[in-house]
Amino acid sequence: MIMMLKRFSAFAGAASLGVVTTSCVTTSGPLTVEQKIGSCVDMIGAGAALGGSLGNNAPYRGTSMYDGGAVLGGNLGNDTGSGGAGDSLLAGEVAGGGCAVWLAFQNAADRERMLAAQRSAVATGMPQRESWVGTDGRDRMVTIAAMEPQTVNYDAADDQEVTRTCRWVNTTASVAGTDDTLSEVWCRGENNEWAPSEDQTILS
Repeated sequence: MIMMLKRFSAFAGAASLGVVTTSCVTTSGPLTVEQKIGSCVDMIGAGAALGGSLGNNAPYRGTSMYDGGAVLGGNLGNDTGSGGAGDSLLAGEVAGGGCAVWLAFQNAADRERMLAAQRSAVATGMPQRESWVGTDGRDRMVTIAAMEPQTVNYDAADDQEVTRTCRWVNTTASVAGTDDTLSEVWCRGENNEWAPSEDQTILS
């Protein structure tokens, strides 16, 4: 209970200092799953400075707000999504924008399982669903739906027209009963393999 009160105080202090924002997405346009996770990690990185920011503000030194800031900055900044379930969820709540879900898929094992489901859905056009229990003991599930492929013509860097086949891919990730959906564009490369497009506006 004491720790919960300290963490709540840390949130209040962060808000008053303008450290924490309400969204982990700071760029416009569609994001890939990797970019989404990265933006959430960046937000938690900003949270890692929170303990120091509070500590450097004299009114907070030696208070539960400073202690809470140190917990938030240290525990959340170091969390990888593979352990510390409570801290991971707390980190996501701070970052907002679905980060509580996507941060849980930050570690390599969970990302690989998600990628395998995505690749299968994109290659076959059939919906895919995978569920498992992560190393932190929380249930995880991903549901992938690939939309109909579209042919896109665009000018490459050398001004030559290039034709590519692309499709929207909807990924719904769930952890401990909380879910979020992200739509990204995958395109077929010259090697005939599908991968997230570097230009996520190609079908916009």
